[in-house]
Order: sequence, then C-alpha cells, then structure tokens
Amino acid sequence: MIEIKRCNYITGDSSSVSFGLSKIIDFLETAGRTPIFLHKPIGYSSKPNSFDLKGFIHTSKLEFNNRYEFEELISNKSNLFRVDLIIVDLWHLNQVSSVIEYKQMLDKVGIDYMIISSKYHYKEDDNICIYKIEKESLDSNNFMSGYKYWITEKVGGWRSTMDDLIISYKRDKKIDDIFGENI
Repeated sequence: MIEIKRCNYITGDSSSVSFGLSKIIDFLETAGRTPIFLHKPIGYSSKPNSFDLKGFIHTSKLEFNNRYEFEELISNKSNLFRVDLIIVDLWHLNQVSSVIEYKQMLDKVGIDYMIISSKYHYKEDDNICIYKIEKESLDSNNFMSGYKYWITEKVGGWRSTMDDLIISYKRDKKIDDIFGENI
C-alpha cells in the first residue's frame, strides 16, 4: 500500500487523517505488521482544531501525558514485545522542536514508526516518508455521494487514492505469489 520507512509522518486535515490512518493501519495489520498506538489521554487538547484518533484506531494502545512518560513507555521492552510499528499521535504539539524531541526518542528504539502531526521536520538524507492525506467529495452537489481519499508522498512527489493503492498492492501481491518474489 504505502512504503514504510524508519520514520513516517502522516499529516493533512484532521478528518482526512483520522479516516485515512485507520484504513492504513488496518491494511498494514492484515499485511502482517504489528503496530502499537501511543497517544494522549482522551479529551486532551491544547490546540483548538485538535482531534482524537483513539476512536478510529483498532489496535493496541498506550497513553502518555508528557514526554517523560512517553520515553518510559518506549524504553520498556515489554510494551514493545512483538511490535514492529509504533504509531504516535503528536497532533497536539504546537512547535516543530517538540516533534523533533519525540522523533529523536523514537530513532533510538530501532523500530519503524509513524508520527501523526501537523508539523514535521526532516533532512534529505533521512530514511523518511511524509504522507499527506486529503479527502475530496465525489459529487459536490450531493453530500451523500461519499469521499475519495488521496495520499500524497511529499518527499517522492507521487499521489494516489487510497483505494487505488490497496488494489495495486493486492495485484502485486498476487503476481509475487504466482511467480515468486525473486522476479
């Protein structure tokens, strides 16, 4: 579906991110990844446009109140037993420097991770992907027609719909299963 590198940022508008991220995580779990979701307690909001992802994510979850509790969570190996993807909701942070502090802690763990944030920072040589999730109404005249969710990879520059990515992944997986992955 999407390429997961060591560091992955998920950004966009809050309603698109909540739906899109839940779909991505569900798909990654089906494909064999074992994620854990780290977040602030429900109702915590220091930003006026903050949102709560906890209700959208259906995987193991742990709460943290501050960066010290966060560091304890990710330092405790029993919290990360069999986990191969850490997903962290940092939407509440107002400054890029705060996001960088959490990123530096996650870099030390040695597990792939996703940071959900409206702010992000990277260097060109980082092993990183930045995905922006946006929704588009299928019919502007009919509210009930639904939405199409777009994912844009900001570093590589490609753009696709969520549904197209899922179809492409399934098609590639079937071809690999038929011919072997060494083609």
